[in-house]
Parts: sequence; C-alpha cells; structure tokens
Amino acid sequence: MRGEAVWLEQVKSNKIIEVIYNTVVTEIVGDKEKMTGVRIRQLSNNPINTNKPMEKLDLDKIFIEIGGVPGSALIIPLGVNIDKVGRIAVDERLATNIPGVFACGDLVSSGLSIEQIASSVGLGARAAFSAFTFIKSDKAPTVWGKSQIKR
Repeated sequence: MRGEAVWLEQVKSNKIIEVIYNTVVTEIVGDKEKMTGVRIRQLSNNPINTNKPMEKLDLDKIFIEIGGVPGSALIIPLGVNIDKVGRIAVDERLATNIPGVFACGDLVSSGLSIEQIASSVGLGARAAFSAFTFIKSDKAPTVWGKSQIKR
C-alpha cells in the first residue's frame, strides 16, 4: 500500500478492515439494484502461472481510489529527477533539475504537496511565477512574498 504513514497505520490498526495484498479486482458483482460483491484475482510473481482462480468477496460497498500513482510519465523523458514514489523532485521555487522546467500540484515531491486542490492551485501560481521570472532572466524569490523582480 502507498499513502501517508498516518493513514496507512490507521487502516492497518482498524479491526474491521482486512487488507488483502497482491490482488486485483476483476469485476464488481451485483443485480440491477445494488452491488453484492467483487471478484478478485491473486497476482502471481511467477510469469508462467498467471491464471490463478478468481474468488468472490461478498460486499455491499466499494471505494475506488483513483490517482495513487502520479501522472509524471510525460515528463520523465526530459530527464527530470523523480523521487521513489514517482513524484517530480523540485526545490522551494518548484524548479526541477532541468533549467526552465517547473512542476506543481500532486506531481511534486510529497513534502510540498498535500494532494489537495487548494495546494495545487497555490503551487501552480508559485510555479508560474517562477517560470515567469526565469523567462525574464531575473532571479525568482527565495522567500515567498518578497519579490526580487526589478520594476
């Protein structure tokens, strides 16, 4: 599982949650009125044995979380440094290791993004300002709020 340590610990310590590792949901089962369960397949590390039998879990609710893996694949070919979970490594100006390339939002190192819309909007504005100052060949501010741009 990936996620913030505090949330992972709460999931693992909750007695009514059973974590099932190395599986994939293959089907959501139900009638025309409601969901009744899911079919899961155990993932195999053995490439020869990929047809493991499916198992049905009886459930009446499911939560599908999207976005657990950052969408940074488009920028990787540029040579931008990526951290161990796939986020783009940036400094306090949201600059990457490639001059003129800035990143923000859920794609940046987890220390700067709390993966929320408000954070992404604020970081987007900051990255846009850093990109603007880079294009103008002025030094971007190192302390937010104290502009170093000559007017």
